[in-house]
This record gives sequence, structure tokens and C-alpha cells, in this order.
Amino acid sequence: MAQNLRAARCLLLSFSVSLSLGLSHDALCAPRQPPSPSEEEELVPRFFSLFAAAGYGSDPSERAAWAVRREDGSFHLIPWPVTNRAREASWDGPPPAGAVALIHTHPSKLSPKPSRQDEYVALRLALPVYTISRQAVWKALPGVDSVRVSGEAWFAACVNDERCGVPSRAPAPPQGILAGSARFQEPNP
Repeated sequence: MAQNLRAARCLLLSFSVSLSLGLSHDALCAPRQPPSPSEEEELVPRFFSLFAAAGYGSDPSERAAWAVRREDGSFHLIPWPVTNRAREASWDGPPPAGAVALIHTHPSKLSPKPSRQDEYVALRLALPVYTISRQAVWKALPGVDSVRVSGEAWFAACVNDERCGVPSRAPAPPQGILAGSARFQEPNP
């Protein structure tokens, strides 16, 4: 019974989302296991790299990427095209195979919490949507309240940690970094 209900919900969801987001039934209904709290720790260096590409929050546009689980269980990010439009990122097509989350930055001038649009996307994709800012990392979950994953400590830890792609004891990134001057680069595992 529960499996039939899930299949019916998935069919309805895929019809609704395919109309509004252009995603296929298979892209929406394939079983996906979202990152566990311990796996979120593995994603932190990737959060930092994406945030660096957004000028550490100084760029008014957002950067986004799919968190994709590889066959060996590790993660990599597939960055979305850069739009250079304020408070916007867009992807054309279904989520890539293995996608387990959507990650995107919020400019420093915005709330670090997921927006209503972020919550809507989490529900429609049935995937967590992480929002990354200097102030915090938040996660919008399908059908439940958003949760804070980490406070500002995530950023401070990355600035002082080589696993995030920053040399040991590096100074904090400059406040006046030019928008668009940083590029997304997948950190070395």
C-alpha cells in the first residue's frame, strides 16, 4: 500500500514538476539517498569552493551545483551555468544521474536561510536544497521545516583548513573581492 501511494505521489509530482520545471518522471522518481550528517562533512570543502566562486558572498548572483554521489559513495559537484543575474541561478534539464542534493550560495546581503522558492524546489525535486553563506549553511528539506546545518563556524574552519583548498593558517578572504573573480573548482579529495 505504501509503495503504491509513493508511486502515485511520484507520478503526480513528476507531472506537476515537468510542467513547471521541465523535469522528466525518471529524473524525479529515481530513488535517491540524501547526504547523511557525516556525509555533509565531506561536502563542506565543496561548499567552500562554490562559495569562493560567488566571491565569498559579495557577488549578488548565486552560484549553484548538484551534489552527485559517485558509485564508490564519494561526492562531486556539477556546477550550474553562471547567469550573472542578481539572486538567481538556473539549470536547464533534469538533475544529473546520482544527484542527491542541490547546493547554492546566498549573497551576504540576503538571509542565509532557505527562501520560500528554495523550500518549493526541495519539495518538487524531493531533494534537500542547501543554502551557503558566510553566516551559516542551511538545508531545506522536502515537506518539513528548514534546518541549520552549521553556523558561521563552517566558514572559519574552512579558511583555516587545507581540506577546503585553502593553505594552512590562511587569512580570511578579502571583503572587497571582485564579483565573478573566483571560479568554482572541485577540491581534491
